[in-house]
Amino acid sequence: MSVTSPPPRNIASDVSDLERRTVRKITWRLMPILVAAYFTAYLDRTNLGVMKNELSAGLGLSDVAFGLASGIFFLSYVLCEVPSNRLALRLGPRVWVPRIMISWGVVALATSLVHSPTQLYAARVLLGIAEAGMAPAVFLCIAQWFPARHRGRALSAFYLGIPLAMVIGSPLTGWLLDVTHRLGGIDGWRWVFVIEGAAALVLAPLAIVRLTKSPAEARWLSDEERGWLISTLAAEEAEKDKSAPHSFRKGLTDRRVLVLSLAFLLICYGSNALTFWLPSVIEDATPGMSSTRVGLISALPFACALIAIYAVGRIVSRTGARTWNVLGPLAVAAVSFALVALLIGHPTVTLALLCVAIAASLTTQAQFWTIPTGYLAGAGAASGIALINATGNIAGFAGPYSFGWLKSADPTGALPFAVMTLCLLITLALLAGVRRQTRRTLGGSPTAAPGVEPSASGTPAGPAQESAVNNNL
Repeated sequence: MSVTSPPPRNIASDVSDLERRTVRKITWRLMPILVAAYFTAYLDRTNLGVMKNELSAGLGLSDVAFGLASGIFFLSYVLCEVPSNRLALRLGPRVWVPRIMISWGVVALATSLVHSPTQLYAARVLLGIAEAGMAPAVFLCIAQWFPARHRGRALSAFYLGIPLAMVIGSPLTGWLLDVTHRLGGIDGWRWVFVIEGAAALVLAPLAIVRLTKSPAEARWLSDEERGWLISTLAAEEAEKDKSAPHSFRKGLTDRRVLVLSLAFLLICYGSNALTFWLPSVIEDATPGMSSTRVGLISALPFACALIAIYAVGRIVSRTGARTWNVLGPLAVAAVSFALVALLIGHPTVTLALLCVAIAASLTTQAQFWTIPTGYLAGAGAASGIALINATGNIAGFAGPYSFGWLKSADPTGALPFAVMTLCLLITLALLAGVRRQTRRTLGGSPTAAPGVEPSASGTPAGPAQESAVNNNL
């Protein structure tokens, strides 16, 4: 009797199934708690926008003073960002992310006790110190756990925390203001600080349980899955551009890091300003509207951002990060802000354009991080990512503060949006310059970057990281 030989094993198919299974497990293990943490962080730093009128009345804040209170958070945040991420590299995200959550939760609770503008400024400075390093620590975590071809989608998933905080958080904050107004003789804005600050303290223990120090310690992965992940990540690190900075100090002085830092600052300017001022703009256009309704309308642009970030993340995970994934949304945002400046007198049209502009701007921010995480390595990644994010968060101060000044200088309200347009046009020029420089350095290599298909051995098929910036721009 003859024995039928089994069909030949499809190694490539086995590797693809292993890859999908492993990445799916990592995603469901890490991303829900990371998104929830960033949602809470963003809510605690931006809830002032919805509370503006009640908070200003309670503490006697002018528009300029409110802009200062909104933005001063970012000064201490920026100053502490790099040192914080150095500790994140040393201690690991499993320790550092929950520490940050506990710190900002305590400060947010304490903010409910302020009684003067000066005390509010001090509380916002402390909140910046407490929260510093949160986003860079998460970017570092994603780079340590997700292979390059899956990183764009993971970053998009993380960035969903921002629009979620505005879509869910803004109406929630408005509702809390309404239902807690003078509850127990206490102003509603004080109750908001208590409730939303306590959420961070509740989430911190969950972060400790869900996060793991390194892939080598991930016992929730099978031996086969863990081995594939470790070997894939190690191969990508080995193939990164030899000229990329690998030390903490060099990551702070690398020319590409410096250019990308300025670019990220300009990208963040408009969205950071509108995060705080959009509810006020809506209230000015429609006087007498309730806080709940203002919160709901303010959430519309961020609902659009949710859809855009998710959709682009899925497309990039299938096709690989290419030129369009950063420059495309950036160009759309620039055109939309320009049209807002021209059509500012038409409320419905302006709101529709702001939906497009904010969605495109936040999508650009999410995909932007595929660039530095694609070529930075080791300690250089910790310092470079922290510097880029810290520089970008200068816009968190400059945006709200300058918006208040520009709004006062131009009765039509068009000037702030003209400045936002100019910032994005400069960013397009900067990123185009980085692209040309990288192509000259690498000889115009067309090699695929984060979207490269794995070989049968489970490692990237080519020198992917050599052209990471080239293909991400």
